Amino acid sequence: MNKIEAEYKKLGRGNDNKLLMDRILHLNEETDRHYLVEKLKQRTDLPLSCEELERAVVFLSDKLDKEWLTFYPWGLVSIKVGPKNSHGLDFFSKVVPLGLALITLSGLKGFERLIHKLNIQSNERLSAILEALSAARYKRAGFEVELEPSTENGHFCDFKVRFKDEWIYFECKKEYQRESKYYQKAEKYVNEIVDTVLQKMDSKLPPTCRIDIVLLRRPDKNVLKRLIDEISACLDAREFNKWKKLDGIEFAVNSRETKVELPPLHVRLGMITVGTTPTKISQESSHIQVIYNPFGSKELQKVRGIIKEARAQLPQTSRGIIILETWHTERMVKIAEEKLKEHGYEQVIAILVIGNGAWSVPNALHPNFSLDFVKIGVLPNPI
Repeated sequence: MNKIEAEYKKLGRGNDNKLLMDRILHLNEETDRHYLVEKLKQRTDLPLSCEELERAVVFLSDKLDKEWLTFYPWGLVSIKVGPKNSHGLDFFSKVVPLGLALITLSGLKGFERLIHKLNIQSNERLSAILEALSAARYKRAGFEVELEPSTENGHFCDFKVRFKDEWIYFECKKEYQRESKYYQKAEKYVNEIVDTVLQKMDSKLPPTCRIDIVLLRRPDKNVLKRLIDEISACLDAREFNKWKKLDGIEFAVNSRETKVELPPLHVRLGMITVGTTPTKISQESSHIQVIYNPFGSKELQKVRGIIKEARAQLPQTSRGIIILETWHTERMVKIAEEKLKEHGYEQVIAILVIGNGAWSVPNALHPNFSLDFVKIGVLPNPI
């Protein structure tokens, strides 16, 4: 197993470059696009030029639905991934790089099939983003690339790259947590905690403070009433910035400037008040945040299924690479190692697991294959 996390983080784009705007912008319209560019010209800390942004946006407006270019004030777009579900994408770290990647790939065979996948309102469009970004990295690195090649089993895989005298096939998959019943159940439970605590405490909470709750395990329902009583006592005594424990829960009433780091495999759910002016989605804007782990053993089985599905898309007689994007990469490395030992994975060179870091999990049957070639698929290029 090769960890390439240091390079991944060094070259990656974080979310610190969000630009808070005063209204929703429809960037497929020239006036709104011009308005954003003029705002950007006042910034010196963005990871791309205004010319690159305009080029990407104009291309996207011609190829993709307008939802991709509806820019919300805190720097996000929201795309449909099902009849009732939407998914937020950071405009600068995801949408603009996607536009530039599509420009790079636009002359290739299979390009229109990729665009079709991006325009279908399902969670598969998230994997299609990963496909476009990865394929474009190989194209920019000077390799011959073909999109959506057919295989001998009648399927299509995402793309193939000519390496020396061999075509290497790629299949990209992004884990979509909201499909998981375990994840949905955990999220519903945490939403109930947020609603109940705020209903009881919001009128007592100073505007400069935030209620922080960390669930170390799922508590019994009767603990919630005790938690509310304890938080109420902290507010009455004005006991701020002091962490306490209660049956698998850590909590505090902290100043909003306090940063609470996420433990491994945990996620954050916060509640903010949205008024008539734009409000940045952040810890500093939240009345309450709950930090919890929504990933159970069933999540591991789900990822095994995703890897198996990716393998089925690759050809049986040619070598291939699987790229898996997930929230909890280190936990999935062992799953990838186990899968590569199974029958049927002999032609898979490696599984790349990316998300909060990047890992290359090589197949022992291909010990001398170039890691430098493999990692091109996940290491972001400077835009």
